[in-house]
Formats: sequence, structure tokens, C-alpha cells
Amino acid sequence: MDDTANQQTPPIPPTEKKTEPVTVEIKSKTLPTPMFRKEHMKDIFIAEFPKWGTITSTCNAIGLDRGTVLSWRKRDPEFDRKFIEADGHVTEFLEKTAMARAIKESDTLLIFLLKARNPEKYKDRIQHEIDPQVVETLITQFITVVKRHAVDYCPHCKSHLGLTNKIAKELESLSGRLASE
Repeated sequence: MDDTANQQTPPIPPTEKKTEPVTVEIKSKTLPTPMFRKEHMKDIFIAEFPKWGTITSTCNAIGLDRGTVLSWRKRDPEFDRKFIEADGHVTEFLEKTAMARAIKESDTLLIFLLKARNPEKYKDRIQHEIDPQVVETLITQFITVVKRHAVDYCPHCKSHLGLTNKIAKELESLSGRLASE
């Protein structure tokens, strides 16, 4: 007599719930997802991501938790590689769309695109001119304040530290370098 015929399946513990199959709707497609394996959900995410453009939007569309995707990216190098590739497609689409709009409609957008593509050539150039006399006056005033308020001795042993003179000499040296530039 076969012993396996008399065995019964163990009851499900009360903490585990039986889940009914769920259906996720994706842009007029209906996918059954009762027990989709993780790899299938990863593939679905990668396939849908370029359509939605963000992790959150894609997760909402396919019924997946955002944290799951972030975890997959950390733990699965192959998934992360596919995600980076899909993200690159999203970026290229956005660039293409922005380029078309910039050419047809927006000088401001065109300027931003040029700065992004060639920042060395199109960066903002701001040149500050500093009057050496103003710098020297400011440093002199700063030295006066330091000499007046800086502690020049150790409060514990009362030994002379000479910090005030050291700071003053450094500032005077800086003033001289700035004035010569």
C-alpha cells in the first residue's frame, strides 16, 4: 500500500493568508499575476519603465512597491544593468523631446541644452573685479578687530600665545598678495 496516498497536506498556519490571484492592468493589457516569479516582475518593470519614465510611476502602473525595485537594483547587478540601460532610453527620449521644443518654441530651453551639452563653451562667465585698496582696507580693519578681541594668552596657564600677531602677519601677507594681483 502506498503511504503517500494517506498523507494529507498540512493546514496553512493562521498567520499566512491565502491570496487570490490579482490582475494588473497595464495600458490596455491585462496580465495575470497570481504567482509571478520575481524575474517575471523584473522583466515587466524593465519593459514598462521607458513608457512611464520614473520608478514610482512604473511601480504604480504594474502594482509593485518602489522599495522592491530599489532593493533589486542593490542586490541584482543584471537587473541594475538593465535598469540603467532603460533609464538611458528615457533620458534620450527626454533630450529628443526637449531638443524639438527648443528649436521650435523656446530660446531659454535651447540655452540650457547648449550649456548641458558643452558646458565649457556655453558656461556663464562672471568676472569680478576687486579694488586692491578696498581689500587692503578691509584686511586692516579685520586686523584691528582681531587685535582688540582675540585672546592672546592661555586662560589656564596664562602663557602668552602670540596668536594675534601671527594672525595679523598672515592677513598682511594676504593683503600684499591680493594687491599685487
